[in-house]
Amino acid sequence: FEQLCKRTVAVVIDPIQSVKGKVVIDAFRNINPTALGGDPRITTSNIGFLKQPTFISLVHGLNKSYYSFNITFRKNDLRKRMLLNMNRRSWADTLKPADREAQ
Repeated sequence: FEQLCKRTVAVVIDPIQSVKGKVVIDAFRNINPTALGGDPRITTSNIGFLKQPTFISLVHGLNKSYYSFNITFRKNDLRKRMLLNMNRRSWADTLKPADREAQ
């Protein structure tokens, strides 16, 4: 998509952590391969709002082809309750026949 629009950002939501009640959301942009070596913040006009890569991510070679933005968001009480109820057992689960092999 970045070839169509230079301001494209990928938004990623971690479904595993989000179901547990902790919403993990990140935004990423690709680094232009011809501009490697330069600071990617020059092209985004978001100076100061990028996440600094951790030492471990630098050692493993992450963030070489993309960089991450900080995202802030708020959950209201309704959204918090919805996320907490995702793992809760439903009343419909009690209608399922019991597994005879497990007994």
